[in-house]
Amino acid sequence: MQKGPPPEIRLFIQKNSALVQNANTLWVFNITDPANITLQGSFSPTGRKKNTLVQDLFYAPRENMVLVLTSKSGSDEFEAKIINYSNMSSIIYTPVLSLSDDDSDAQAYFLPRRKLLLFFTESLIVYNISDPTAPKFISSQQLAPFEDLVAFLPVTFSIDEKTAFVVIIDRSELAHLYSIDVSDLENMKILSVLELPKIVQDSGKQPLILSRDMKRGFLITDRNILVINFKNLSSPAILGMISLGIISDQEVSKFFLSSDEKVGYLSGPKGQFLQVGLEFPYALYLQQEKFFLGKKY
Repeated sequence: MQKGPPPEIRLFIQKNSALVQNANTLWVFNITDPANITLQGSFSPTGRKKNTLVQDLFYAPRENMVLVLTSKSGSDEFEAKIINYSNMSSIIYTPVLSLSDDDSDAQAYFLPRRKLLLFFTESLIVYNISDPTAPKFISSQQLAPFEDLVAFLPVTFSIDEKTAFVVIIDRSELAHLYSIDVSDLENMKILSVLELPKIVQDSGKQPLILSRDMKRGFLITDRNILVINFKNLSSPAILGMISLGIISDQEVSKFFLSSDEKVGYLSGPKGQFLQVGLEFPYALYLQQEKFFLGKKY
Protein backbone atom coordinates (compact mmCIF):
# COMPACT_ATOMS: atom_id res chain seq x y z
CA MET A 1 0.00 0.00 0.00
CA GLN A 2 1.57 3.27 -1.08
CA LYS A 3 1.07 6.57 0.65
CA GLY A 4 -0.76 9.17 -1.36
CA PRO A 5 -3.42 8.64 -4.00
CA PRO A 6 -3.38 5.60 -6.28
CA PRO A 7 -2.66 5.82 -10.02
CA GLU A 8 -4.91 8.31 -11.78
CA ILE A 9 -7.19 5.69 -13.30
CA ARG A 10 -7.80 2.07 -12.25
CA LEU A 11 -10.22 -0.41 -13.78
CA PHE A 12 -11.96 -3.35 -12.09
CA ILE A 13 -14.29 -5.84 -13.75
CA GLN A 14 -16.92 -7.62 -11.64
CA LYS A 15 -19.21 -9.86 -13.69
CA ASN A 16 -21.68 -7.39 -15.25
CA SER A 17 -20.06 -4.26 -13.82
CA ALA A 18 -16.98 -2.21 -14.64
CA LEU A 19 -15.54 0.03 -11.93
CA VAL A 20 -13.37 3.00 -12.87
CA GLN A 21 -11.52 4.71 -10.01
CA ASN A 22 -9.39 7.79 -9.57
CA ALA A 23 -8.23 9.29 -6.25
CA ASN A 24 -11.64 10.60 -5.20
CA THR A 25 -14.38 8.93 -7.23
CA LEU A 26 -15.55 5.45 -8.20
CA TRP A 27 -17.78 5.19 -11.28
CA VAL A 28 -19.89 2.07 -11.81
CA PHE A 29 -20.86 1.01 -15.35
CA ASN A 30 -23.26 -1.73 -16.45
CA ILE A 31 -21.46 -3.84 -19.09
CA THR A 32 -24.07 -6.59 -19.51
CA ASP A 33 -24.35 -5.46 -23.14
CA PRO A 34 -20.86 -4.37 -24.29
CA ALA A 35 -22.45 -2.54 -27.20
CA ASN A 36 -24.55 -0.43 -24.84
CA ILE A 37 -22.51 0.39 -21.73
CA THR A 38 -24.39 2.57 -19.26
CA LEU A 39 -23.30 4.57 -16.21
CA GLN A 40 -25.10 3.37 -13.08
CA GLY A 41 -23.69 6.06 -10.83
CA SER A 42 -20.65 7.23 -8.89
CA PHE A 43 -19.59 7.76 -5.28
CA SER A 44 -16.58 8.55 -3.12
CA PRO A 45 -14.69 5.43 -1.93
CA THR A 46 -13.64 7.39 1.18
CA GLY A 47 -17.19 8.12 2.31
CA ARG A 48 -16.86 11.77 1.29
CA LYS A 49 -14.88 12.69 4.41
CA LYS A 50 -12.60 15.69 4.04
CA ASN A 51 -8.83 15.15 3.97
CA THR A 52 -9.23 11.41 3.39
CA LEU A 53 -7.20 9.62 0.72
CA VAL A 54 -7.76 6.31 -1.04
CA GLN A 55 -4.66 4.17 -0.44
CA ASP A 56 -5.77 1.07 -2.30
CA LEU A 57 -8.86 -0.65 -3.64
CA PHE A 58 -9.44 -4.41 -3.81
CA TYR A 59 -11.83 -6.81 -5.46
CA ALA A 60 -14.97 -7.68 -3.55
CA PRO A 61 -16.27 -11.01 -2.22
CA ARG A 62 -19.26 -10.68 -4.51
CA GLU A 63 -20.76 -8.33 -7.06
CA ASN A 64 -21.57 -4.76 -5.95
CA MET A 65 -18.93 -4.71 -3.19
CA VAL A 66 -15.34 -3.51 -2.90
CA LEU A 67 -12.81 -3.19 -0.10
CA VAL A 68 -11.07 0.16 0.28
CA LEU A 69 -8.09 1.21 2.39
CA THR A 70 -8.09 4.90 3.31
CA SER A 71 -5.98 7.29 5.37
CA LYS A 72 -6.57 10.72 6.85
CA SER A 73 -4.21 13.51 5.86
CA GLY A 74 -1.55 13.98 8.53
CA SER A 75 -2.42 10.67 10.22
CA ASP A 76 -0.35 7.49 10.50
CA GLU A 77 -3.44 5.30 10.65
CA PHE A 78 -5.23 3.50 7.84
CA GLU A 79 -8.77 2.17 7.82
CA ALA A 80 -10.16 -0.77 5.86
CA LYS A 81 -13.85 -0.81 5.01
CA ILE A 82 -16.20 -2.83 2.82
CA ILE A 83 -18.39 -0.76 0.51
CA ASN A 84 -21.75 -2.10 -0.68
CA TYR A 85 -23.01 -0.14 -3.69
CA SER A 86 -25.91 -2.41 -4.72
CA ASN A 87 -28.16 0.58 -4.02
CA MET A 88 -26.39 3.53 -5.63
CA SER A 89 -28.61 6.00 -3.75
CA SER A 90 -27.65 4.53 -0.38
CA ILE A 91 -24.01 3.41 -0.24
CA ILE A 92 -23.16 1.29 2.83
CA TYR A 93 -19.69 1.65 4.40
CA THR A 94 -18.74 -1.10 6.87
CA PRO A 95 -15.48 -0.56 8.83
CA VAL A 96 -13.38 -3.71 9.22
CA LEU A 97 -10.18 -2.73 11.02
CA SER A 98 -7.57 -0.03 11.49
CA LEU A 99 -3.92 -0.39 10.52
CA SER A 100 -0.93 1.60 11.75
CA ASP A 101 1.82 3.16 9.68
CA ASP A 102 3.89 0.05 10.44
CA ASP A 103 1.42 -1.85 8.27
CA SER A 104 1.62 0.58 5.35
CA ASP A 105 2.59 -2.28 2.99
CA ALA A 106 -0.48 -4.30 3.92
CA GLN A 107 -2.20 -6.36 1.24
CA ALA A 108 -5.80 -7.53 1.40
CA TYR A 109 -7.41 -10.54 -0.29
CA PHE A 110 -10.90 -11.96 -0.57
CA LEU A 111 -11.33 -15.74 -0.64
CA PRO A 112 -14.88 -15.94 -2.03
CA ARG A 113 -15.20 -19.74 -1.80
CA ARG A 114 -14.29 -19.70 1.88
CA LYS A 115 -15.92 -16.30 2.59
CA LEU A 116 -12.76 -14.98 4.22
CA LEU A 117 -10.97 -11.65 4.16
CA LEU A 118 -7.19 -11.81 4.69
CA PHE A 119 -4.81 -8.97 5.54
CA PHE A 120 -1.11 -9.70 5.02
CA THR A 121 1.28 -7.50 7.00
CA GLU A 122 4.03 -8.92 9.19
CA SER A 123 1.08 -10.88 10.57
CA LEU A 124 -1.84 -12.59 8.88
CA ILE A 125 -5.18 -11.17 10.05
CA VAL A 126 -8.29 -13.17 9.12
CA TYR A 127 -11.96 -12.12 9.08
CA ASN A 128 -15.06 -14.12 8.21
CA ILE A 129 -17.27 -12.11 5.84
CA SER A 130 -20.18 -14.50 5.36
CA ASP A 131 -22.13 -11.36 6.30
CA PRO A 132 -20.13 -8.49 4.72
CA THR A 133 -22.08 -5.97 6.83
CA ALA A 134 -20.78 -7.62 10.02
CA PRO A 135 -17.20 -8.89 9.47
CA LYS A 136 -16.16 -11.33 12.22
CA PHE A 137 -12.56 -11.40 13.47
CA ILE A 138 -11.14 -14.95 13.33
CA SER A 139 -7.41 -14.80 14.11
CA SER A 140 -4.14 -12.92 13.95
CA GLN A 141 -0.81 -14.72 13.77
CA GLN A 142 2.83 -14.10 12.95
CA LEU A 143 4.10 -15.56 9.68
CA ALA A 144 7.55 -17.13 9.90
CA PRO A 145 8.53 -16.39 6.25
CA PHE A 146 7.62 -12.73 6.80
CA GLU A 147 9.69 -12.14 9.95
CA ASP A 148 12.96 -11.30 8.17
CA LEU A 149 11.70 -9.75 4.97
CA VAL A 150 12.36 -6.47 3.27
CA ALA A 151 9.39 -6.71 0.93
CA PHE A 152 6.92 -9.17 -0.53
CA LEU A 153 5.02 -9.27 -3.78
CA PRO A 154 1.28 -9.73 -4.27
CA VAL A 155 0.01 -13.12 -3.08
CA THR A 156 -1.52 -15.58 -5.58
CA PHE A 157 -4.05 -18.20 -4.43
CA SER A 158 -4.89 -21.47 -6.12
CA ILE A 159 -8.42 -21.82 -7.50
CA ASP A 160 -9.46 -23.94 -4.51
CA GLU A 161 -7.97 -21.25 -2.20
CA LYS A 162 -5.92 -23.85 -0.31
CA THR A 163 -2.45 -22.89 -1.57
CA ALA A 164 -0.79 -19.46 -1.56
CA PHE A 165 2.23 -18.40 -3.61
CA VAL A 166 4.30 -15.33 -2.73
CA VAL A 167 7.75 -13.99 -3.58
CA ILE A 168 9.59 -12.75 -0.49
CA ILE A 169 12.73 -10.61 -0.60
CA ASP A 170 14.84 -11.06 2.54
CA ARG A 171 17.39 -8.76 4.17
CA SER A 172 20.13 -10.28 2.03
CA GLU A 173 18.14 -9.04 -0.98
CA LEU A 174 17.58 -12.58 -2.19
CA ALA A 175 14.18 -13.44 -3.65
CA HIS A 176 12.45 -16.73 -2.89
CA LEU A 177 9.11 -18.06 -4.10
CA TYR A 178 7.18 -19.64 -1.23
CA SER A 179 4.40 -22.20 -1.75
CA ILE A 180 2.27 -22.28 1.41
CA ASP A 181 -0.54 -24.63 2.42
CA VAL A 182 -3.29 -22.31 3.72
CA SER A 183 -6.09 -24.89 3.92
CA ASP A 184 -5.92 -24.45 7.71
CA LEU A 185 -5.18 -20.78 8.37
CA GLU A 186 -4.30 -21.49 11.98
CA ASN A 187 -1.80 -24.18 11.02
CA MET A 188 -0.22 -23.09 7.76
CA LYS A 189 2.62 -25.16 6.31
CA ILE A 190 5.40 -24.18 3.93
CA LEU A 191 5.33 -26.67 1.06
CA SER A 192 8.44 -25.42 -0.73
CA VAL A 193 10.87 -22.53 -1.12
CA LEU A 194 12.32 -21.84 -4.57
CA GLU A 195 15.29 -19.47 -4.78
CA LEU A 196 15.05 -17.29 -7.86
CA PRO A 197 18.11 -16.86 -10.12
CA LYS A 198 20.37 -14.01 -9.01
CA ILE A 199 20.07 -12.33 -12.40
CA VAL A 200 16.36 -11.83 -11.75
CA GLN A 201 16.41 -10.90 -8.07
CA ASP A 202 14.41 -7.75 -8.73
CA SER A 203 11.07 -9.51 -8.97
CA GLY A 204 8.99 -6.50 -9.93
CA LYS A 205 5.52 -6.04 -8.49
CA GLN A 206 3.36 -8.45 -10.45
CA PRO A 207 1.85 -11.56 -8.88
CA LEU A 208 2.56 -15.09 -10.01
CA ILE A 209 0.15 -16.17 -12.77
CA LEU A 210 -1.00 -19.79 -12.50
CA SER A 211 -2.32 -22.04 -15.24
CA ARG A 212 -5.76 -23.48 -14.59
CA ASP A 213 -4.35 -26.93 -13.80
CA MET A 214 -1.75 -25.35 -11.47
CA LYS A 215 1.05 -27.19 -13.26
CA ARG A 216 2.76 -24.05 -14.58
CA GLY A 217 3.35 -20.57 -13.23
CA PHE A 218 4.59 -17.36 -14.86
CA LEU A 219 6.42 -14.67 -12.91
CA ILE A 220 7.26 -11.27 -14.42
CA THR A 221 10.63 -10.23 -12.98
CA ASP A 222 12.84 -7.23 -13.68
CA ARG A 223 13.31 -7.96 -17.40
CA ASN A 224 12.22 -11.56 -17.75
CA ILE A 225 9.33 -13.97 -17.52
CA LEU A 226 10.14 -17.04 -15.45
CA VAL A 227 8.28 -20.22 -16.41
CA ILE A 228 7.93 -22.46 -13.34
CA ASN A 229 6.92 -26.13 -13.11
CA PHE A 230 4.44 -26.74 -10.26
CA LYS A 231 3.52 -30.35 -11.02
CA ASN A 232 4.99 -31.23 -7.62
CA LEU A 233 4.28 -28.43 -5.13
CA SER A 234 6.95 -29.75 -2.78
CA SER A 235 9.67 -29.24 -5.39
CA PRO A 236 8.84 -26.62 -8.04
CA ALA A 237 11.46 -26.03 -10.72
CA ILE A 238 12.24 -23.29 -13.22
CA LEU A 239 11.49 -24.55 -16.74
CA GLY A 240 12.86 -21.55 -18.59
CA MET A 241 13.26 -17.81 -18.78
CA ILE A 242 11.95 -15.48 -21.47
CA SER A 243 13.87 -12.23 -21.80
CA LEU A 244 11.83 -9.08 -22.34
CA GLY A 245 14.89 -7.39 -23.85
CA ILE A 246 14.87 -3.65 -23.14
CA ILE A 247 11.34 -3.82 -21.71
CA SER A 248 11.13 -3.88 -17.91
CA ASP A 249 8.28 -4.86 -15.58
CA GLN A 250 7.87 -1.20 -14.65
CA GLU A 251 6.88 -0.45 -18.23
CA VAL A 252 4.57 -3.32 -19.17
CA SER A 253 0.98 -4.08 -18.35
CA LYS A 254 -0.10 -7.05 -16.28
CA PHE A 255 0.49 -10.42 -17.87
CA PHE A 256 -2.53 -12.27 -19.29
CA LEU A 257 -2.85 -15.82 -20.60
CA SER A 258 -4.75 -16.81 -23.73
CA SER A 259 -7.72 -19.16 -23.29
CA ASP A 260 -5.59 -22.17 -24.35
CA GLU A 261 -2.69 -20.92 -22.16
CA LYS A 262 -0.22 -21.27 -25.03
CA VAL A 263 0.33 -17.52 -25.40
CA GLY A 264 0.82 -14.64 -22.96
CA TYR A 265 0.04 -10.98 -23.65
CA LEU A 266 1.50 -7.69 -22.37
CA SER A 267 1.62 -4.11 -23.61
CA GLY A 268 4.82 -2.07 -23.74
CA PRO A 269 5.60 1.52 -22.66
CA LYS A 270 4.93 2.96 -26.12
CA GLY A 271 1.81 0.98 -26.83
CA GLN A 272 3.63 -2.02 -28.26
CA PHE A 273 1.71 -5.26 -28.23
CA LEU A 274 3.84 -8.06 -26.80
CA GLN A 275 2.93 -11.65 -27.57
CA VAL A 276 4.84 -14.37 -25.72
CA GLY A 277 4.90 -17.99 -26.88
CA LEU A 278 4.62 -20.18 -23.79
CA GLU A 279 5.49 -23.50 -25.39
CA PHE A 280 9.16 -24.39 -25.74
CA PRO A 281 11.11 -22.92 -27.49
CA TYR A 282 9.78 -19.78 -25.82
CA ALA A 283 9.48 -16.78 -28.12
CA LEU A 284 8.70 -13.09 -27.66
CA TYR A 285 7.19 -11.09 -30.52
CA LEU A 286 7.52 -7.29 -30.38
CA GLN A 287 5.89 -5.56 -33.35
CA GLN A 288 7.92 -6.69 -36.39
CA GLU A 289 10.87 -7.95 -34.34
CA LYS A 290 11.21 -11.56 -33.27
CA PHE A 291 13.10 -12.77 -30.21
CA PHE A 292 14.09 -16.28 -29.14
CA LEU A 293 15.00 -16.39 -25.45
CA GLY A 294 16.00 -12.74 -25.64
CA LYS A 295 18.11 -13.02 -28.81
CA LYS A 296 16.93 -10.89 -31.70
CA TYR A 297 16.73 -12.44 -35.17
